[in-house]
Amino acid sequence: MRFSGQHLLAVAPAGKPDFGAITRIGFSAWVRVARFDQYNEIFRKEDGDRRVLFSFQEDGRILSLGLNVNGYVECDAPIDPSRLLDGDWHHCAAAFDGRALYH
Repeated sequence: MRFSGQHLLAVAPAGKPDFGAITRIGFSAWVRVARFDQYNEIFRKEDGDRRVLFSFQEDGRILSLGLNVNGYVECDAPIDPSRLLDGDWHHCAAAFDGRALYH
């Protein structure tokens, strides 16, 4: 797939995953970045106060995993955006094992 601009995949209410009782979760994505904005979401789900987020932030200087685990928290990994702007595909991954968030 090639995306340009802003895209959103809407899921019917019956098909919505419920992230309210997350015990473990992992995200993995291959990205080919043409440019960075302040926020560049790979995945985001807003469900009241139960946000789930996997995104590049701060113009590509941060890869963030955000979850509502006893309150909303983000685990931010610093990255060098120039390494991702080379026209190649890059693998991004993050996980929550029930105790800690990892990139």
